Amino acid sequence: MSPITGIKKGTTINLIRQILMAEMNLPDERIFYYNQDYVLPTDDGLWVIVAFSGSKLYGNRSTTFTDEKTGDFMERQVVHTQEQITVHLMSYNLEALERQYEVPQALASIYAQNLQSQATFKIAPIMNVVDASEQEGGKINYRFDWRITVLSWQEKIKLVEYYDSIVTKLTVADGSTKNLTDQFDPAIKPT
Repeated sequence: MSPITGIKKGTTINLIRQILMAEMNLPDERIFYYNQDYVLPTDDGLWVIVAFSGSKLYGNRSTTFTDEKTGDFMERQVVHTQEQITVHLMSYNLEALERQYEVPQALASIYAQNLQSQATFKIAPIMNVVDASEQEGGKINYRFDWRITVLSWQEKIKLVEYYDSIVTKLTVADGSTKNLTDQFDPAIKPT
């Protein structure tokens, strides 16, 4: 069987992180994935966490086609999702407060639009922000959570196993108390 192929674009949070790093001019050590093993910066400046918050599946289908190059019978599986991504901005100083609006600006930038076209996903231009500063206690003065909706899709293409690649078992009652079971290849005419 040939390997599974399809559109490889990475996860949505990878793409969101890539946009934020580029547009907000953040070094790699200041933008993390939620649940990643990271150490918070020791200074008072801004750091960002990107989190996958959930997804709603709104399309799921499987179709078949014949590969024009090889003649193989193939299956294309496609899912369409509406994903919820949360971008957390935090700082001990005023930087999170002062830079919070750079998140929607970054996600609507020309760079973001080009990446969305290239990787076939769409970031909704309207998003909500929540002041979540109270969740962090007294040490972290500012925390803002941007809730982002992303329309995305994933595709997987694989070779279809069909009747000539599946061994079939047949059990027949021959009238006695004993049943007869035999394996055969359904692609070959039995004799």
